[in-house]
Amino acid sequence: LVAGPDGGVWFLDNRLDAIGHISTDGTLTHHPIHEHANHVSSLTVGSDGNLWFTLYNRIGRMTPEGALTLYDVPTLDANLGSIVMGPDRHVWFAERSGLIGELVP
Repeated sequence: LVAGPDGGVWFLDNRLDAIGHISTDGTLTHHPIHEHANHVSSLTVGSDGNLWFTLYNRIGRMTPEGALTLYDVPTLDANLGSIVMGPDRHVWFAERSGLIGELVP
């Protein structure tokens, strides 16, 4: 769960291969991810106001409106884990092997 820039709550829903959103008025919306969604493991809000999340081998970015962009990472079988926005306002992510990566939104 993360608090979004819109005041709503965003969450991962691997059951529906989607990122879910509960608005401030209680409306529930799902935004499909489709590709490797069963490997989504972490979600954060970036300094750009978008949602950033990890898939098994890719980083995803979703706007609050639901527009999705996927980014490849250079490591084969990266098995990505956590993702957070750091104090430098960059998005940092970890591979389960121990490698750390950085994105500048």
